[in-house]
Amino acid sequence: MGAWGVGMQANDTALDAIGDERKLKKIRKTNDGPKLQKLLQEAKEHNDWDWEWEVLGVVEYRLDDGMSLDAINQSRGIINEALASERTPEQLECWKSMLDRIAALNLFERRLNGEKVPQEEGEATNEGLL
Repeated sequence: MGAWGVGMQANDTALDAIGDERKLKKIRKTNDGPKLQKLLQEAKEHNDWDWEWEVLGVVEYRLDDGMSLDAINQSRGIINEALASERTPEQLECWKSMLDRIAALNLFERRLNGEKVPQEEGEATNEGLL
C-alpha cells in the first residue's frame, strides 16, 4: 500500500475502496447518508492503520460524484475524526511535503463546508509523487 500524492484519493487504500463495487453500489448514485455512514464506520472498524485514507477518499469521491452535502454531513463525526487524525504531527511528518498535505486537507474541508473550489485545484492534489 502506498500514496503517491497528497490528495484524498491519491493512495492505494482510497482507490481500493472506491473500486470495490460491492461496497460502493450501496451508495452509488444516491443521496443515502445512512448508507454512507455505515460504509465509513465499517472502514474504521476493519482497517486498523489507514482507515482515515479510506474514509476521506470515499467521501471525496462521493463529493465528486454529486452526493449532496446534506447526505455527507450525516457522517461528519467520522469524517472530522479522520481529518483530525490526519492533521496530527505524527501523521503529517510522514509526508514529503507536510505543507502540501495540509493544503490538501484544508481544500477538502472547504469543499465539505460547501465552498466551490476550481476543479483543477482539487485534481492537482490527487496527482504527483510523495
